[in-house]
Amino acid sequence: ERFGVYEDMSPFLANSLGSEETTLYNMVAAYAMFANGGERVEPTLVDRVQDRYGRTVYRHDPRTCVDCTDPGIPESRGPRIVSDRERVMDAITAYQLTSMMRGVVERGTASNHVKLSVPVAGKTGTTNDARDVWFVGFTSNIVAGCYIGFDQPRSLGRGAYGAGMCGPVFTEYMRKATAKYGGGEFKVPPGGF
Repeated sequence: ERFGVYEDMSPFLANSLGSEETTLYNMVAAYAMFANGGERVEPTLVDRVQDRYGRTVYRHDPRTCVDCTDPGIPESRGPRIVSDRERVMDAITAYQLTSMMRGVVERGTASNHVKLSVPVAGKTGTTNDARDVWFVGFTSNIVAGCYIGFDQPRSLGRGAYGAGMCGPVFTEYMRKATAKYGGGEFKVPPGGF
């Protein structure tokens, strides 16, 4: 519930395994919290608005970038950003979960279908009778998801799996996104291993 995956979660143990319905929007927002070290993220379609002189008149993200104007920042280290976002899990736990989801892409169900030039983590999903298939994944700086299913739920057919159907869609999108926005190693938090 703290991740916002479910709007109003019913009190059933199976929900901890993802048995209740949710949206791709909610899933991508939740996975963004793994990617950024455990802070709550509110997705938006508008990042900022500038006037005709290039001055920012609206910015969705209120965080402050302390050294963004410093040209001496090494490429291996991103700028330092001060955040007051709500923490939904500690950074070490987020990193450990990221490491496990990296295994899904490198050695698990997505290993034959998600191939990028930068480190990527994610999770495949296939509902009962393959009525829906999913893949939600992330790099160090981009989160994206794929959902395939019918408006009126029915089976997608034999052989329909999240990795095989959504993996290639995710990969194609992320190849273009990482070509533009880059990506790197997942940041090990202080106290991590």
